This record gives sequence, C-alpha cells and structure tokens, in this order.
Amino acid sequence: MKPFIFIVIFSLIVFQGCKKPEGPSDQNLFNTYDRKALLSNLGNQIINEYENTLQSAIQLENSVNQFHQNTNLSYLQNLKNQYLNLLLQWKKAEFSNFGPQEENFIGQNIDFGNFNQNLFQQNLANVNLDSTYFAEAGVTVKGLGCIEFLLFSQNENQILDLFTTDSFANRRKNYLLGCVKEIQYQLIKLIQLWKPNGGNYLQTFVSKDGRDVTSSLTVYCNSLVYFMENVRRSKIGQPSGIENQGNINLNLLEKRLSQQSIHCIKANLEGLQNAFTGKNGQGLDDLLNHLKIDYNGTLLSDVIKNKFNEVQSKIANIQNLENAIQNDFQKVQELHTSLKQLVVLLKVDMMSNLGLLVTYTDNDGD
Repeated sequence: MKPFIFIVIFSLIVFQGCKKPEGPSDQNLFNTYDRKALLSNLGNQIINEYENTLQSAIQLENSVNQFHQNTNLSYLQNLKNQYLNLLLQWKKAEFSNFGPQEENFIGQNIDFGNFNQNLFQQNLANVNLDSTYFAEAGVTVKGLGCIEFLLFSQNENQILDLFTTDSFANRRKNYLLGCVKEIQYQLIKLIQLWKPNGGNYLQTFVSKDGRDVTSSLTVYCNSLVYFMENVRRSKIGQPSGIENQGNINLNLLEKRLSQQSIHCIKANLEGLQNAFTGKNGQGLDDLLNHLKIDYNGTLLSDVIKNKFNEVQSKIANIQNLENAIQNDFQKVQELHTSLKQLVVLLKVDMMSNLGLLVTYTDNDGD
C-alpha cells in the first residue's frame, strides 16, 4: 500500500472515532450553554480545595505546637499523620496552576519537589529563622518537601533524637513550624486572590467564557491536561524507566521518604476527575454532553469518566509504587498504559471537540 493511501485511511479512522453531531452547528450549541455557570462552579470548586488545604495546614500547625510541648513518639506519629493529610489534600488542588497560583509561584512555594538537603543543613545552622527568612527562602529549602525530610528522613527514634537531644533540636522545631506557617501564608494569599472580597480572580475567570486561547476554558483545560501528562510522565513513566529509556530511577519518585508516591498519584487523579466532572455541579462532561459529542457510539464524557475509574482501579492495585517497580512491574505498566489512554482522550478528543487549542508543548509524541 502506498504511504499516502495509508495516511488517508488512518486519518479517516481517527476522525470517525469521535464525532461532532449533525444538525445545529457546534457554535450554536456552544452559545446556548451557560458557560458562566459552568466556570463559576469550577472556580468555586478550586477555591474550596484551597480552603480545605488551608484547614489541613492549620491542623498541622496545631500538631506541631503539641509536639513542641510533648516531644515523644506518640505526638510525633500524630504530627506525621497530619502532615500526610495536608500533603494529600494539596495533591487534590495543585493541578490548577494558572491565574494567581501561577503568577505568584504559589504552587512552587508550597511543594517544589526537589529538596536541597545540603542547603537546608547550612541554613538550619546559620540563619535567623524568622518569618522573613521563610518568605524569602528558596523553594528547595521549605514547603512540603522540607517537612517530609524533617519527619521522615530517618526512623522515628532517630527523628525524635533530632528534635530532643541534637544540638540543633530547638532550631529544628522552629524550622518545622516556620515551614508550616509559610504554607499557610501562601494558601491564604491564594484564596484571597481568588475570592470576591479579595483579588476576585473568580470574576475574571467566569467572565472569559469563550474558547479563544485566552479564555478560561482554554486555560483550565490546558492546566488539567498538562498536569495529567505530568502525572503519567514524571510520577510514573520516568521513575519506572518506561519513559526513561528503560532506566529505573527510584530517586525520581515523588515523596519517596514518606512512601507516599502512589497515594499522591491517587489524590492527583481524584482532583483531576473532580476538575472534569465539576464534582457536585456543572463540569466539562456536561458541556460535552450538551454538544452531543459521540465516541464510537458512546458519549465521550462517559468514555472519559470510565477511563478515570479504570485508572483509579489500577492505582488501587499498587500499595507501594517503589516496591511495584522492583517486584511487580506489570501493574506499573498497566497503570501507565491507562493513564496514557486517558491523556489522549483529554488532550485530543476532549480538546478538539470543545474547540480548544492545546497551548503548551511536549516532546513525548502524544
């Protein structure tokens, strides 16, 4: 078969997979949908996730203060549990890296990912640990990554010694508290920038209800799809070697010290799924349904939701991602494959049928 014939046939197959409806034009259907109500729900959902994260940070501060007064194993365990609550709550919210979060680098200040142990040790010994330090400190020596190191870098008895008998024990306690307070500050700022009684980015978000490159739908959906790709590539594909030329690098696992890699992925997917469905209100699935987008005889929205559920079931099959990479690689491959399929459904089928442009670039061929 000649190459150009193959290309035509392949294009027809792809085109027929996901069809726009016959009859009223896509633009007319789009114009008759209440996009402001959709964006209002999505925006308020983002604010709610930020507020839930702030409440978790406040609870963590309470646990830090209790630990300061009762520095023992029982309170250390409670402190670690509260940290995990905050971590996983943030993972549900972090996908929305646009608007105030992106412009103010708030996500990076809360959880940059690459913790600099050597610089932390230098600062712990030498700097004045006041609020100014934490406001101005680089993202590699504060945030959730720093708290993880403080609480999980050694076994519990060794950690307890660092907070009691070590020469920097009191400074370590102050550093821990400073990290938590800085996270709270970043979240309070983020919430205020979104809310009507503050910066009111929510109004801006709702008002841009078209589908040009600056519209909120374009910005929101690009953030959703980009983050989904990041979960697949950076949190699974690269550490496992699937997207790293077969070279396993367990140091690339997210939150490896606390063994929360798979739990972070699960929380990310929960947040992304809520971002698609609108949780208890209008979501992107409702807009797709209004546009009557069909995928091989099934509503595209249902295909995407089913794929989300499939991914979550693959996640549930993995208790510890590091162990699975080393001892049960097939489960990791199955999860990665399902995520890759979900990325295509969102990035290709959803975006094209909503008439939205993918505004970021990647090099992995999807």
